[in-house]
Amino acid sequence: MKKLTLILGLIVLMVVSYLGYNYFSNPTTDNSNDFVIRNTVSTAQTKTTTSAPETQTQTTVKPKPVLTTTEVKTLIQSTPAFSAMPQDSIVALGFWDGNGIPRSDLVFTIYGNGDVKNSLDPNYDFKITTGDYYIENIKSTNNLCASLKDIKSKQDYGIDRKISAFSATLKYRGLLQYKDCLA
Repeated sequence: MKKLTLILGLIVLMVVSYLGYNYFSNPTTDNSNDFVIRNTVSTAQTKTTTSAPETQTQTTVKPKPVLTTTEVKTLIQSTPAFSAMPQDSIVALGFWDGNGIPRSDLVFTIYGNGDVKNSLDPNYDFKITTGDYYIENIKSTNNLCASLKDIKSKQDYGIDRKISAFSATLKYRGLLQYKDCLA
């Protein structure tokens, strides 16, 4: 009797699991009172239009934010902390998309002489990475320090340092007056 109960229980569990999987993995059924979770890109907006007897869902994706080399160069020149960098310094600035995936089209190398390249120099001293959703804010403030303070307050950044702390202290000691911006 115990074996029969155990076997029937397993069969019921398998049937319920199968039905539940089919129900929740197929969001095309019209369950107007049910909440359906769909995996979408975080920057997507969904618009529902109704036609004859069925409902259609269209997804439109916002364009990815863009930052050009010229804009980065202008930002660097207008931000005293970056324009005062040592001549031999190399700092990289990169961005993630809304899902935390690095965007290869948004990696800039900033050199101490004021030059900016839209690529990653593997010999950088520091690499600062944050979300691409800050680009519009960075563009509008025209001051990278103000944007960096906001990003730091939200702890939404990553820093990769390739030089030792001692070497960084010696090399960048002239920037201590800008520690509110860079530290």
